[in-house]
Amino acid sequence: MLTLVRDPQEPDGLLITALDGVVRSRDGGRTWHILTGWNMTEAKGIALDPHAPDDIYAGLPDGIAVSRDRGRTWERRNDGIRRSYTHAMVADRTQAGRLLAGTELGIYLTEDAARTWRLVQATGKVTYDIRQSPHDPRVFFAATTSDGALWSTDGGGTWQRIAGV
Repeated sequence: MLTLVRDPQEPDGLLITALDGVVRSRDGGRTWHILTGWNMTEAKGIALDPHAPDDIYAGLPDGIAVSRDRGRTWERRNDGIRRSYTHAMVADRTQAGRLLAGTELGIYLTEDAARTWRLVQATGKVTYDIRQSPHDPRVFFAATTSDGALWSTDGGGTWQRIAGV
């Protein structure tokens, strides 16, 4: 398991990323069901859009998988991403369809629910994690392999290195 998120629509619902892809439990982890198919495995990051509760986004070794129907069907949404290995995903809790993705060579932003992506921060290697501040929704933090820790104070539009990290 790489990432675990709680499903806000189900009291005992959990979603995880794993070698098998995106996996769901509806009973607090007692039983599990694989949501993605054989062509969407080794999922890394996962994000649920709080403004679009049926939408699930998953980072894969070959791009971003999107489900608009709670995991019944999936499609890839990589338009604008140069190298598609995606490890981190986070949905902006303040705006529907706005997500950040940490990829092999940068941080990408979508403001149209993954229809298109644009590079907001190039990195030398993989961005492993992106988090939105629980205190200020305009602040995001990112952890990278080669560029250290980064932060954004404008909702992920621009990024700066955190000195000493």
